[in-house]
Amino acid sequence: MRTSYLCLNLIVMTFLINGCYTTKRPSPQLASKGISSYPNTLISKAYPPKSPQAIALIHNEKKILTPYRVIGVATVSKYNLVGKKRKITTMQHLMKQFAASIGGDALIHIDKSKNMMQAQVIAYQKIMI
Repeated sequence: MRTSYLCLNLIVMTFLINGCYTTKRPSPQLASKGISSYPNTLISKAYPPKSPQAIALIHNEKKILTPYRVIGVATVSKYNLVGKKRKITTMQHLMKQFAASIGGDALIHIDKSKNMMQAQVIAYQKIMI
């Protein structure tokens, strides 16, 4: 009797563990360390990924003279998964990583609220003359 309960429990545990297992890969926009804390928005998939070091931070008071297209919105929480407050440089780096993963050239309209930092990801447009 006791052996049958043990076998039944073992079978149920196997189904529960297998039911929680997934082979689905995370999407690139939700990749890495805290970017997924808030929903990031990807508007276009037409741009190849770039290096995070190549992404520019354009502050609100600066005018952009080059034509551009908004291709997404990057949002990063001011707190990590443990609840510890992140440094500004860390949040900027995470936003640059997201912008690079979707092929952006710069981050504009950087907005710092109480719980998050948000910016638009832009890609410069090439003009044919």
